[in-house]
Amino acid sequence: MNDYLLIDKPYDLASGKKRSTIYLIAYAISESYFHNNFVPQSKLVNRSWVYNEDGSYVTLSGYWYNPNFYSITENYFVVEEINGVSISTDQVYAHLKKLCEEYLDRENIEHGQGVVFFGDRISLGYEYPILDSKSEAHLSQNQNVFNYFEILRYAFASSIAYSQESNKYPFEHNAIYKELMLDDSTHQLEIVDEMNGNTNDSRIWAVAIKVPAVERLQLKEEIIIAFKGSTNTKDLIEDAKLTIQNFFEFNRDWQKETFNFCNRVVQKFPPSNTSIERGYKHYNGEHSIVFTGHSLGGYTAIENAMRLGIKSRTFSSPATKIVNSYLDTFSNSLFLNNSINFVRRNDPVVFASGRHNENMVYYPSSGGIPLNNHYLNAFITEIIEPLATSKDVDGNVSPTNIYLSPIATLGSGLDLPVNIWR
Repeated sequence: MNDYLLIDKPYDLASGKKRSTIYLIAYAISESYFHNNFVPQSKLVNRSWVYNEDGSYVTLSGYWYNPNFYSITENYFVVEEINGVSISTDQVYAHLKKLCEEYLDRENIEHGQGVVFFGDRISLGYEYPILDSKSEAHLSQNQNVFNYFEILRYAFASSIAYSQESNKYPFEHNAIYKELMLDDSTHQLEIVDEMNGNTNDSRIWAVAIKVPAVERLQLKEEIIIAFKGSTNTKDLIEDAKLTIQNFFEFNRDWQKETFNFCNRVVQKFPPSNTSIERGYKHYNGEHSIVFTGHSLGGYTAIENAMRLGIKSRTFSSPATKIVNSYLDTFSNSLFLNNSINFVRRNDPVVFASGRHNENMVYYPSSGGIPLNNHYLNAFITEIIEPLATSKDVDGNVSPTNIYLSPIATLGSGLDLPVNIWR
């Protein structure tokens, strides 16, 4: 392919949009166990251009949200034709997925867990979300797209993951915590599974909690899997390893043990299709499942969300970049549509850990010592709880920056699709 090829057509007089043609890129996600062998993170995802059966590239024709060649962020491509043939809005996604799967099957590329695709106009360029015209029309023009009661629930769950080791529950007397997290009849946490860090090689603590439906707040029952973050020297060493995980793979035991825990819960409580990112294998269950965690726990949640396609909503996670070859460390890698990372500005763990490939929402810094911006309990009391419980909030708690893809997976705190990258 010509590395700098961009095919432009004349303006469509009806829509006023400048027409272009781009190419299709597929990310094949392997099942985490393939032929009974655990697949490590570096081998899990395979990126490739998609070819037709005759050896030609699959082409997508349509228009850009912003047609300027230098427009990179906050841009997407709306497909109207595939391989030069017009296609109805309702068929765009299904047909592209079919083309990806057929190509991967011909090339014997494993994609048992799913296929996610993007578009690009040059082989060295940024990769863009692909939309149909109906999806574009549904994009919200309002930045207030978050359900902070749901987000607060995940933050509380992340705090509970720490409590599994410390046996201290800092929010146990908080009224909204009781309403969001405790079983209506027993007034206790309903823990359906847990992972004890004292009994596994990776020293990871995790908990699966069934939280009740809250009619007053229009919240449904959920299964939340929360991973504990860093609290001691050994945990900080793991954080440091994650920072260089983008270059050299560490801790396959950690990957395997946390996946086994998540998969065990998923088998007990099969997730609904709305819990799964589009393109991933469906379980056709009835349970709403979300992964969460803070810091190291957030990274663990995102990594497992990528493996299973289940949504993750995390707090102050280090960067998560999934590569299929360490030669590709600085090239494009799978953008994680199903993950949103909520962070505070000037958090050194977030800023110093590398390239983030998940959706991000930034909130004001606490000021003072930068590391103070990393603490979960302060994040909850100073930012998330006020946003959930107060009708009038000011810029001291509102997001300072939002980076949300127009194809970010909806639900679990994200109510509406939106295209914001600023």
